[in-house]
Amino acid sequence: MIVIVYLLLGSVVSVKAQVEGISRATIAQSALPIVFEPAASQQDSSIAMIGRVASGTVEFRPSAIAIHSGRKETGGFGINFDGARSTVPRGADLEQSLTNYLLGNDPAQWRTHVSNYAKVVYSNLYPGIDAVFYGNGNHLEHDFIVKPGAD
Repeated sequence: MIVIVYLLLGSVVSVKAQVEGISRATIAQSALPIVFEPAASQQDSSIAMIGRVASGTVEFRPSAIAIHSGRKETGGFGINFDGARSTVPRGADLEQSLTNYLLGNDPAQWRTHVSNYAKVVYSNLYPGIDAVFYGNGNHLEHDFIVKPGAD
């Protein structure tokens, strides 16, 4: 009887530790600044840049953005720049940080020293208008930069 109680209490403590660990990891991730990096997706070559935000992933494609929440049940949404030029987004303001992806046991499949950027820029998305995306804390923000004489 004592052994059964001990096993039950042990499993409750184990579950509690796992939940607390996830919570701490989520909190720690939300404190990180948003950075962007070149995408190297074998599945979808139309993704030029990618950003990791506390709530999910942002994919930057020519003339469109896809935002995924990271949870299958909530999905995501996209933004299309109607009437825009097909402009490949690029990273701007190189950060000192790097990202490493050490997935699996095959070092040939690893991606190391991936550059991080503070901004993603769509140059001349519309005639005389650039779009700039950046992080402000853990929020994704954007500006449209309108050159003199553009409308």
